[in-house]
Parts: sequence; C-alpha cells; structure tokens
Amino acid sequence: MVAAPITSNKIDSSISPLFGKAKYFAFWDGDKLKVQENRFKSGSEVIEWLYLNGVKNIIIKEIGSSPYVMAKEAGIKLFFAGDSRIEAIDAFMKFDKNELKELTKDEISNIIKHHEHKHHGFSYK
Repeated sequence: MVAAPITSNKIDSSISPLFGKAKYFAFWDGDKLKVQENRFKSGSEVIEWLYLNGVKNIIIKEIGSSPYVMAKEAGIKLFFAGDSRIEAIDAFMKFDKNELKELTKDEISNIIKHHEHKHHGFSYK
C-alpha cells in the first residue's frame, strides 16, 4: 500500500506540501485509489496511522524530522513527488512504473531542513 498527503478529498487532488497537517491522504493499492480524512494533529501520529493501515511507501513533498524517524523505524520508504504540482493518481502511476526516486538520507536531510525552517522558523546548521 502506498499513501500520499493530498490537498482535498477529491480523487484528482494534488500531492500536498503539508504532511502531518494535510487534511486528506490518498491510499493506492495498485488498483484502487481511496481518500481518507486525516484526523491527526502531527506527522508522528500520521505515521502511526499509516503504518497500522499497512502502508509501506509514502509519496511526499515535505516531512519533519520526527515523522521521518518514525517512518524509518517502521520500515516505511519515502519517495519524492517533485517540486511541481502533481495529482495523486499521476504520482501513484509514476510510483508503479518505478519513476519516483526513493529518498536518500541526504535528500531527506535537505527536505527536513527546508521544512523546519519554513514551518518552525529555524534550521539546523
């Protein structure tokens, strides 16, 4: 199962730059896309929810350090949706075709730095 934060509850929603505070998540099982409301307040809670729902891969634009650590410990892989707007279904199709890159530790580190600075007003040196 693959999941991604999305901008609305519509099937044609784009991948959200938010992760823990995204209002909805899309789930893809390789055949069917379903959308669920995110009722959680933090990225760490979202990771737990996704893990308990059998998610093994997540497509993201941004993520914070705590949810990243939890995803790594849970064996969940993170894939980058890219900087441009992309609809969830298109991102899932790219995932199925192995066209999305699994994020390396260095790439994740850069995403976290950007996220922390943008959302929390500080960055790591």
